[in-house]
This record gives sequence, C-alpha cells and structure tokens, in this order.
Amino acid sequence: MICNFSVKNFKAFADEVKIDFFANKNIKRFDYNYLNLKEKDLLKTIGFYGPNNTGKTCILFALVSLRNLMINENHDSFHNVFADLGTVTSFKVEYYINDSFYVYKVDFDNATKEYLYESLSLKYYDGNSSKFEKIFERSVNKMTWNGITNSLKNANLIKVFSLTLPFMVLFNDVGNEVMMKAKNDYIDFANSISYLKMDGPVDITKTISLIQNDQKARNFIKEFVKNCDLHIDDFGFDEEVVSDADINDKLSKINSNSAFVKESLKFFSKHNGYRVPSIFFDSVGTLKLVALSGYIYEALKKGKTLIIDEIDSSLHHILTKSIVAMFNNMLNKEAQLVFTTHDALLLDLKNMFRKDQIYLVDIKNSYSSKITRLSEFTSRDSNGIRGDENIIEYYLKGQFGSIPTPDLFSSLEEVASNE
Repeated sequence: MICNFSVKNFKAFADEVKIDFFANKNIKRFDYNYLNLKEKDLLKTIGFYGPNNTGKTCILFALVSLRNLMINENHDSFHNVFADLGTVTSFKVEYYINDSFYVYKVDFDNATKEYLYESLSLKYYDGNSSKFEKIFERSVNKMTWNGITNSLKNANLIKVFSLTLPFMVLFNDVGNEVMMKAKNDYIDFANSISYLKMDGPVDITKTISLIQNDQKARNFIKEFVKNCDLHIDDFGFDEEVVSDADINDKLSKINSNSAFVKESLKFFSKHNGYRVPSIFFDSVGTLKLVALSGYIYEALKKGKTLIIDEIDSSLHHILTKSIVAMFNNMLNKEAQLVFTTHDALLLDLKNMFRKDQIYLVDIKNSYSSKITRLSEFTSRDSNGIRGDENIIEYYLKGQFGSIPTPDLFSSLEEVASNE
C-alpha cells in the first residue's frame, strides 16, 4: 500500500507535490475508510478533483511512472519542459508491503536515462517517532548496501552496477537475507500497482484471463455485472459463442479492427430471455464495467493499489459511487483505490468521504500545477469546512479553487454571424 508520495519536476508539476495516504487523526469520522497497520492508519481511497487540463491525470501518471522506474519497464521522458529545471525528476514513496514499511527515493535523468540517485530504507514507527535502517544507497560517486563487505567498498564497484538500470533489479546476492527480502518486497510493491484509463477503450484481457483461470473471479465478475442493475437478466462467459440473434453482419464490421479481442465475443448477456454477445448489444458503460470488474477483483483479492483515471467515464453516478464504496467498506482489508473524476456529486462528506481523502488540483502559475488537500481548508473565513456538510455548492462556486468559466456564447455568435 502507498503511505505517501512526492514528485518534483514531473510534467505539469514543476514544484514538489505531495500526496499523503496517512489518515488525519484529527478527523473522527468514517474509521472504516482506513486500515490500521502497525498502529498507522492508511486511507483506502483518495480522489482527485479539478478542471480539465490542470494535472489530475498527471499525478496518477507520476505514480505509474515511478512504478515503471522501479522495475525498469518502458517509460517516456516526463520532466517539466516549461520551468527550466533541467531534466532530472525526483520521486519519493513510502510504502507498506509484507508487514514492513519502506521509503524509496530516486532521481532520474530523462536525458541520459540514468538513475542518478537511489536509496531504500526500512522505516520503523514508535508512536509519533520513527527511525530508519538503510537498505541501500547509490549515486554517481557512491554505493553501499546492508551487509556489504569492506573488500567491495571501492570505486570500481560502481561500474559494475549500470546507472541505466534500477539497483534492485541488478542486485542478486541470495546469501544476503536482508537485501533479498527487501528486493522481493520492492518488486511485490511495484507489481501491486495497477493502472486503468476509463476515458477510452478499456483493456478487457485481464478480465478474460481471470475468468478462464480463476473460478472465484469468474463468479465475482458475473455477480458484479448482474448486481450493477443494468437491466440484464443474466451475464456470463461461455467458451462457445452462442447467440439468439444474427450477429454475422455485426461480426464482419469488427473483424478488421486490430484492437478487437476475439475472446470478448464469449461474454454474453440476456435481455428479455434473449442471449446475445455483450459486445454487440450492451452499452459502452456496461462493457467498461465488464473490463473494470477484473481489475477490481484483483485489487480486492490480492491487496493491490488500483489507479483509475476518469473513473466516472460512461458510468452513472450511483455506479461510480458504489465502486468507490466497495473499497471504503470495512470488508476491504488491504486494497487501495486512487482515482480522478469530474463527478461533483461524489464530493459527499456526509455519507462517503473524509476531508483527508479528497485532493483538489489547480493551476499554480504559467509553468506548474498544484495540489491541495481538502482538509487544509480549516476555517469558514478561509473557505474551510467542518467535514460533515454538503460541499458541492461550495466546490461549484470555486471556493476550493478555480472552476471552468467557458464563454461558448461568443462561439455561437461566430457561427450565426452572416459576416
């Protein structure tokens, strides 16, 4: 699970921005919205709100980019090109995995593709204080790790570990138990992060794979879709494509689409007693729910952090709210949900969220965006809130940051003009 995260010089964010997943102890509401892990309270869900083009997607992408850096998966350059801060992006994340807290830091040069600095430490909490045990640290001129022998402490050692690869991917001393546990935990954490964009075609292959290989997942996905109240009599997956309607014409139109997954034809739904391929007869929103169901199951079952961009895309507000509520529920013991949304109705402090679960994204200046936690608004004089009131009206009036002020009438006048 993510405990806190910060990034500097990343796309829309020139200045350092921080996201804190530790629950604010001063907020005495919805104690089931966080998990107590070794006496530390970690929030199960965090949502990002704000106008278009301010950086909401960017902060999610920063989390995913760090994940890719940790295990050396493909990634593009991501430094801010407007603020003249150079090409080095700095990340820091504290995470909880396999009963331990860790802090990982990395400075990555987007020009040379080198890891200029990396460190990993175990973190131990004792009440309000904490201490650290260094696992490893390396820079261009220095390298050390837990259990290293004096004979290895020399300048030539640095050359063995390429700066173009993360240290933990390179390190493999099976005789060093501390290091190998830290490495396994490091990889487990990186692999615990899943990312999904809902504002375009959603990858359905995960759901298909789970249905074919996990009976419990198959049952969950079937019931999940049926329980969404989509006016479907039945829903499922059949290894044979069976339909009560003629689908030849529909099939010919999509056969040439390279993005089409033929296995998706095996999803069926029943409407008024007629069994048909879901992909042809159900709405875009329904198909997205089918794809999303696999990610939700895996997150809840395996304790993953599911990151969803535009969670409300093509979904009814009540469905979106119900999905978020699944993660906030007391039955969820280890999964996290991080999402962006434009759905103002989700700003529900009465029944759903604590103030520390909501972040507001806005433009700071010509080269950087900013992020503000809703709990930072503490008094009525400064647009603050108590924490249990209806804040949708305040949000739509711009009391927590800018909102769009379109002037589309002038565009209409331009179209209607005879000149």
